[in-house]
Amino acid sequence: MFKKSLAVMIMSALISSSACAFGLGNLTGGSSSSSDSSSSELTALISGQQHLVTVYQQATIRVLNSQKILAKALNAKDQVAAIENAVAAMKSGNLTDDDIKKASATSKAVLAESNKKLSEATTLTAKQKKLVNEGLLEYSLGLLDTAVAGKLAVDLGKSVSKELRDANPISKVTIAKDMNTTLFLVKSLPGHVTNLVTGGNQMVKLATKQGVDTKAAAKNLSKAAGFEL
Repeated sequence: MFKKSLAVMIMSALISSSACAFGLGNLTGGSSSSSDSSSSELTALISGQQHLVTVYQQATIRVLNSQKILAKALNAKDQVAAIENAVAAMKSGNLTDDDIKKASATSKAVLAESNKKLSEATTLTAKQKKLVNEGLLEYSLGLLDTAVAGKLAVDLGKSVSKELRDANPISKVTIAKDMNTTLFLVKSLPGHVTNLVTGGNQMVKLATKQGVDTKAAAKNLSKAAGFEL
């Protein structure tokens, strides 16, 4: 319901922007005190978004780097370049919707390939077991961080929703534009976290069968799955 209401508000904001095109913007203006208040609240929202983006980027980089360890351990070297490209996008400083989509798609593809390699492996060498243990633990910690980012996005999204509901039509356009990254993460992170948990649990089961100690990773995956996003 929350996601639907956000979508409706954003659409209403975009449609109402036509008022500006016909010189009707002054019909929706408020008092200067109201404008100052809205400006202050938007500044606070933008600050919250900057924090959210930082947490999300760090969590995503951690997950991707852990998957690089796993890919190398399982001889899925064709996935390494894709991981490095996704990490570079996360570090670029200008996070876009496409960067978020790319990171999610890369993690999903690497998970599928890594699980395929694990299921096909007859036995793992001692070195492989050590790397898989290391990669899985780091992956589970990165997933926990991603779940935290998801919770931050949901909470901030609620504040954005309130501002959209209370703002005049012109301000709605500004809010929707300035807070686009938050709104996109609200929409995309729940599915991304679910994919990471599902794929991670499958890898834990396969690695356990290969004699890898996965207790710590499994515990962290369970915690991440418990987040309500």
